[in-house]
Amino acid sequence: MPFMNIRTFLLAAIAGPCAAAGIDFNPQFIPTQQEGAVIERPSFTDGTKRYAFRIDSDTRLTGSSEAATFSFENLARAAMEIMKAGEARLFDEKAREACREIARAKIPRDATAVTLEKELEDPYRINGWKSFGLIFSYDYFGVPTKRSIVFLDFDPKQRLVVDIRADAPQFDAATARAWRILNSLHEVTSGEESGAAGG
Repeated sequence: MPFMNIRTFLLAAIAGPCAAAGIDFNPQFIPTQQEGAVIERPSFTDGTKRYAFRIDSDTRLTGSSEAATFSFENLARAAMEIMKAGEARLFDEKAREACREIARAKIPRDATAVTLEKELEDPYRINGWKSFGLIFSYDYFGVPTKRSIVFLDFDPKQRLVVDIRADAPQFDAATARAWRILNSLHEVTSGEESGAAGG
């Protein structure tokens, strides 16, 4: 419980008063048109906007208003979680240090041999996103684990945390799967939805 309290406190501190706004991570499945075919695609909403993306049959998606979890069921203990982290802001040194504290607090308290392997400058260079990330390795009850925690300014009003974790041998496959999901994320246009509805 102390670990969860610290993590909750740090996320609340960086999120500020706008944490309740922004993307709603409750997944909705909508028909969209792609190359003449109608496909049921998962999506999230943000006010009047809707963002769709692609997942494969080995990915299980769950979500709430605050966060979404993509469980990669064919990879051992691998998942990506995306959660709200308040307003976007410059990644100056003060902000980076706050990100480091939050990232460290997300490592399980029972983890041993915790090592910060590297810091990442703009790991997701698409859609005009700015980001700052950290990769950790640790042993968790004897299981070598790797974890990538990226702070992502999704748009000018909101920052997200993208947290990818897996057993060390599966980490590269998990990050590749996560990247494919993020790279497919796009705002749904009226043409996509109305075209699907019209068959």
